[in-house]
Amino acid sequence: MRTSGSQLSLKALNEYIHREIPITRHMEFKACTISNTLVEIEAPLDPNINHRHSAFGGSLSSLGILSGWVLLLNYLQDENMNFNLVIQNSRTKYLKPALGKCTVCCELDSEKSLDIFLATLKRRGKARINLLASIYSDGIEVATHKGSYVALRVDQQ
Repeated sequence: MRTSGSQLSLKALNEYIHREIPITRHMEFKACTISNTLVEIEAPLDPNINHRHSAFGGSLSSLGILSGWVLLLNYLQDENMNFNLVIQNSRTKYLKPALGKCTVCCELDSEKSLDIFLATLKRRGKARINLLASIYSDGIEVATHKGSYVALRVDQQ
């Protein structure tokens, strides 16, 4: 099992995401909790509101995508390699309207699937992993997100 030696602090992670993905600033996205197997992110309702006074579906989908992307970015920070991390496939299932602050949790049972993902990336120069996130509003699950993420070593592109 890997350690979290050089992973980003929450402050550095949020700054990086806001700089590299500008829409996250407008969404007021914030990573709150991060480990090798868990990420929790949040965004307030106001900058993500729609005409029905609930969270815009595109914002919920974006938060779902970001949760998995952030988990993988953090996990891969320890590695001495240049890589690009992208979403390949994304599916958001909307269960209920989100009427307040949105919180997203992407959690794995263990690091085993991440370790396989990393080993494949090192061996083949690319790797794919599927992640599931739960999206909550005021403590109520309002959506789920399933995403397939791909990492590519820069020298393999």
